[in-house]
Amino acid sequence: GRIVAADAAAGITVEVLVRGQTARSVLRWDRFDRPERLADLFAPRGETTAAEALDAATLVLLLGISLEVRGLQPALVAFRDEAGSSRPVDPPPAPPSIGEEVFRLVREWIDRAEKAGLDGEGAARAGRLRSRVGEEEQAARALNLALSALAGRRHEEAARALEEFRGRARTSLLLAHLTDGSVVPVDETR
Repeated sequence: GRIVAADAAAGITVEVLVRGQTARSVLRWDRFDRPERLADLFAPRGETTAAEALDAATLVLLLGISLEVRGLQPALVAFRDEAGSSRPVDPPPAPPSIGEEVFRLVREWIDRAEKAGLDGEGAARAGRLRSRVGEEEQAARALNLALSALAGRRHEEAARALEEFRGRARTSLLLAHLTDGSVVPVDETR
């Protein structure tokens, strides 16, 4: 199948071939509430131009980071609530973390763009996207260390790890999503 339209209110219109017939359906945005579902939608399939593949890589990175952070919110709220409470709170069964799937998927799209043949501008854009993915991965690792320490109630270690995350992630999308964004300069990934 392929995506044929996107509407801010309705969702994504996809076209698929079913038993030799072309069918269209609208996938509502709320279906894509986790990175795994994003991966299902944006896994590279079919033919794409280099520009389309780079557009997909950019979209997956932006949307994927947003979904990853959204998935952290319940644990972050629990950490906040625990910090202001005098009663003991059970730690989460596993520390929350930012996964690697988004970064893998972005790299697949960049690889596809390179295989499709990039002009000079496209090659520069692919290079910037690769660099951005590397920065976001480093930021995610630093954040994951901090979240693990918080979950384990190792508060001094968590504070150090959060400072390292903040230092590594100065221009990251992760930090922008976890703050009001005022401390993060916007970096154009195109």
